[in-house]
Amino acid sequence: MRLSIPSLLSLLGVLLVVPTADAVPDRQRPTVVAGTQAALSLRADGYAVSVEGRGNQVSLTVTRGPSAASYLTRGNASPGGIRARLGRFGRIAVRFKPSGRVSRRKPPRGCDGKPSIVRSGVFVGTIRFRGEDGYVSIDARRAKGRSTTLRRWRCGTRGRERARISARLKRAGFEEAKLEATTPNDRVSFLASGLHVKDGPSLIFFAASTTERRGSVRIARFVFRISGKGRTFSFSRSPRAATVRPPKPFHGSAEFGADGGTPSWTGNLSVSLPGAKLDLTGPVFKAKLIQPKSTKESFGLRGQPLPLDFHHLVAP
Repeated sequence: MRLSIPSLLSLLGVLLVVPTADAVPDRQRPTVVAGTQAALSLRADGYAVSVEGRGNQVSLTVTRGPSAASYLTRGNASPGGIRARLGRFGRIAVRFKPSGRVSRRKPPRGCDGKPSIVRSGVFVGTIRFRGEDGYVSIDARRAKGRSTTLRRWRCGTRGRERARISARLKRAGFEEAKLEATTPNDRVSFLASGLHVKDGPSLIFFAASTTERRGSVRIARFVFRISGKGRTFSFSRSPRAATVRPPKPFHGSAEFGADGGTPSWTGNLSVSLPGAKLDLTGPVFKAKLIQPKSTKESFGLRGQPLPLDFHHLVAP
C-alpha cells in the first residue's frame, strides 16, 4: 500500500488530539460547558493577533506562520465586550457592537445539543499591547470580531474510528518513533514524532514550547511544524539513536544516543519564537527515545497541543 502525504494527514487526523470540542478522548463523555465567548482579531508588525475571552479568562495570542505566543490573564469577558490588564504588556478594554449578522454553529460530529449563536461585529475601545523588546506593538481603537453564546453539548467517543485507522496504518507497514527532550518542570520542551511508511513518504511532527510567568500574566510560546522529509528525523533501534534537523523556524540539529549508558542529547538545535529564542539542547535537558513495537502502542501526538488547521504547516 502506498500512501501520499495528504492521505497520511487524513488518516492521522483522528489519532491526534486537537484542543477543540471536536476532539473527544477515548472512554470519556465530556460536556462542553455552556457560556459566552468574545473574540477579536487584527494584524500588527507582520503578526496576526487575536484576543479571546471566556468568563474570567482572557488571552492575547500573537502568531506568525507556525509559531505563536499566548499571554493569559484574568479579566472579564461577556457578549458585550472584553476587559483585562496584561501587566506591563498592556490592557484590553473593548465593547462589542454587533453588525446584525447572526449565524449558528452546529455541534461537531459525535455531539448532541443546540447550535451555538454567533454574532459578528466590531469591538471598539482600547487594545494596547507591546511584546518583549518591542517585537510587536499594538495601539488600536477597533477590531473586527464575534460574540458567541455557547450551548451545552454532550459528546460521545471516537475509539472505533481510531481503531480502524490504526489497522489501516498497520497494513501499510510503517515504523515510528517519538523523541522528547525537556527541562525540569517541562518549562522548555521539544518533541519529534516520526512515521516512516514502507515504500511511501515520511510524516514528521516537530513541536517546541516554553512557559513562564510575568507578574499576573502567564506566557506560553510554541511552534508546531510538519515535514514530509525523512532526513529531518532519522532513528534506529540498534543502536538506539536519533538525529533531528527540523525545518525553520528551528535552527541547527541535535543527536540522541543511548548505547549502553546514560542517554545523551547534544547539538546546536534552537528555535525562534515570538518574543524569545530557545536553545533546545544542553545539560539541563533530559531526553528519551520511544519506539513502540506494535500498532496498539502507536502514540501519534496524543496529548500535544496542535493548531486547528495544520495542513499549511507542512514544510516545503
